[in-house]
Amino acid sequence: MPVHTFKALLVHPSHSLSEFLFVNSRQPTQPLAITTISTYVRSVLRLSPIASQVGSKLPLFRSVASDKALCNGVPLDDVLLMGNWSSSTVFTNHYRRDRQTTQNISTAVINEIP
Repeated sequence: MPVHTFKALLVHPSHSLSEFLFVNSRQPTQPLAITTISTYVRSVLRLSPIASQVGSKLPLFRSVASDKALCNGVPLDDVLLMGNWSSSTVFTNHYRRDRQTTQNISTAVINEIP
């Protein structure tokens, strides 16, 4: 539904009551605060299967979106540019989710120690 609403807004921008894409429901002429949007995004990430794969630490939305783009065939250079990654090395070594393990290896090893 949010995507449909966004597409409708693009087609009919003259019907918008505000110049902002995300508005405060209590004050529709004011933009939604960045912290509020961040809270909403984290809430959605907590509900996703990705959250259970990484243990207690919630992944960065930027990391998840970048991985999804790569899986859908977007070239790495475009992902790095649009994600504002400092370098391909930083992204690949620290944030690229398809290269990270889905199992906590430390826990598995410790649990095997008598």
